[in-house]
Amino acid sequence: MTSSTVREADTVTETTSRGVAVECFNVSVRRLGKEVLDTVSFRLEPGSLNLLFGPNGGGKSTLLRVLVGLERREGGAVIIGGKSPESCRDIVGYVPQRVIAQPHIPLSVGHSVVMGLTGIAGPFRRIGSAERARVGAVLEEVELGGREGDDVRSLSGGELQRVYIARALVRHPRLLLLDEATSGVDVGVKGSLLSLLERLKERMTILFVTHDMSVVSDAVDAVLCLHRTLVSHGRPAEALSPEAMAQMYGGDAQPFMHCDLSHGAGTSTHHPLSHPPHAHEHHHHLPHRHVDAGVCGPGRDKTEKR
Repeated sequence: MTSSTVREADTVTETTSRGVAVECFNVSVRRLGKEVLDTVSFRLEPGSLNLLFGPNGGGKSTLLRVLVGLERREGGAVIIGGKSPESCRDIVGYVPQRVIAQPHIPLSVGHSVVMGLTGIAGPFRRIGSAERARVGAVLEEVELGGREGDDVRSLSGGELQRVYIARALVRHPRLLLLDEATSGVDVGVKGSLLSLLERLKERMTILFVTHDMSVVSDAVDAVLCLHRTLVSHGRPAEALSPEAMAQMYGGDAQPFMHCDLSHGAGTSTHHPLSHPPHAHEHHHHLPHRHVDAGVCGPGRDKTEKR
């Protein structure tokens, strides 16, 4: 896309009650002379739930940082609701893969969440009535209602992840970016978080970076597969093709899932890409090697113990 076309697109505000459109045009990022992202182009529709898959080092986290305006682009353009990332940070909620914590500093859940509001600096600012109402509302939404006064150091991993999501939601974003939000949480917590995302897409666009194929469900509108360049993009059954898996993870990689988490944790099912299961078909038919808990193949050195 030419620069004149990008400028023309920049005048169109694609913001609806269901979120914003996100467009990347030939986005490239270089770091220390190495190509991290290579001419990545795609469009996310307003109010859509999108999953971003790819191997470690494939550029997933870098792409999210580009969308937030925290990563310098070598080339290309990004349009979010008709604006550049740098000019629309107030409508973007971002949960990074690693949140810097200060375990020696006492911090309440309420103060941790209110820090997501633009202009709020420091953990000891007094929360006003308007801010308190917003904090209470988002904590209710992430199922932590009434926990404003709890010390974050007392929370479980799943509860802490909810606090970080609430911190992103308190600014009422139109675009929500999540980097490995279900990493390290148990199946029940994962299912609850995915149900939350399904509800949230009614009012915002969501891009969710993950390695876990078990999060694929009917609620997912599109899947992006990234390995420095965009390997595939489309409906899950189309994007997670054997060719895309091989390009990302190598050789005979195939997607699978352990359970369907979209309508309650722990319900056994097969991946939507596979054939319908026979009555007595169980997990022992899964290949013995896996990638990132969701892809079978030689792309990782983890070997599942039988």
